[in-house]
Amino acid sequence: MIKEILRYPEKVLGVVINTRFFSILLSFPLLTTLTLVIIAAFWSFPSYDLMFINTDMHQNWTAIFLQAEDPFLDHKDIYSHGSHSEKLAFRFVPALLLHILHIDNILPALIFQFLTLVLFYYLLVIIFNKLFVEKKKAFLYALPFCFVISGHVYASDYRGMFDTLALDFILIAILFRDKIYVVIPLLLAYFTDERALIASPAIFLLNIFISGNYTTLHSIFKEIVRVSNIYLISSWIIYFMCRITLHYTLGLTSGSGEDCFLFLEQINKTFYTIYIGLEGFIIPFIFIIYYLLKNKNYTYSLLIILSFLLLFFVAQSVLDINRSMSYVILIQILIILLFDRFYSKETVFKIIALVIMINIFYDDFYPFLAQVYRMKFITHSI
Repeated sequence: MIKEILRYPEKVLGVVINTRFFSILLSFPLLTTLTLVIIAAFWSFPSYDLMFINTDMHQNWTAIFLQAEDPFLDHKDIYSHGSHSEKLAFRFVPALLLHILHIDNILPALIFQFLTLVLFYYLLVIIFNKLFVEKKKAFLYALPFCFVISGHVYASDYRGMFDTLALDFILIAILFRDKIYVVIPLLLAYFTDERALIASPAIFLLNIFISGNYTTLHSIFKEIVRVSNIYLISSWIIYFMCRITLHYTLGLTSGSGEDCFLFLEQINKTFYTIYIGLEGFIIPFIFIIYYLLKNKNYTYSLLIILSFLLLFFVAQSVLDINRSMSYVILIQILIILLFDRFYSKETVFKIIALVIMINIFYDDFYPFLAQVYRMKFITHSI
């Protein structure tokens, strides 16, 4: 009975990918991108109406536009303790871009944010086409991202945040991972939000797997001096040097932060935090850890787990758990890559179909039609 039920996602997905329409969607990367964007936007649509009536969100937007006028303004003494606006000093990249683009009000800023979503899926398609070669396979691997927080964190960006932009820079860094100029998108990601810095060690895990030197502790240590990893380490050093310089020259500070005991206070949200970050991806995650342990690759499996736990700890140490767990994007890509390499095509297809079904089943954001219904009949905001 259970086996039959679990076969339904595979059957449905098999029917879809064998249609002529599906073949057309894969003809051009831009067409594939727009398909994924439409799916993501339809399934998790921002509560744009609340932005115009919620005064808390007004504070965020007021702060970002004030920063756009003076990108290196210190916000610590302007806004309330623990607020998002208070922490903008070292998150100045969005303000710089708004300043360059002469965006000084909400509507064009929202359009800019939506374009960052389009860029996100375009980059994801390019990366997966490069990693997996087959366009059909690349699309199937990108599709589950439409239903997880990392693929639609733009649905919370409308509150005056720019996490999708940070994820864009992270994806660009994957494309340029073995080029010296990878330092630029990495720094832009870090100065969009510090969570990108915390997520970046997963790039090292990607690098060593792609190079094939991940099987022993000795080979992993040797990989540290590989050029691509030297660039990554350099980005960390440059970032902290820039922060120190900006602090002593312009007086910038990072804000007061959250309560140091917040992690313990939110320990009851452990399952939620893990689920909202991985959702269906937890299944291939378990599969690859099992494979690595079975092959006695304890070091690499431990590094993957620690990389995830680092993000988990940070997410539970702040109030906005969802946003924080969107930065698990690098680990999700790594999971897909390893799963594809370790298991047969038939097994991967079955599990990916199941991942998509699980990801669709539950999320914290409303689909487009539900949003329209809410705005029309509940909040009467349209």
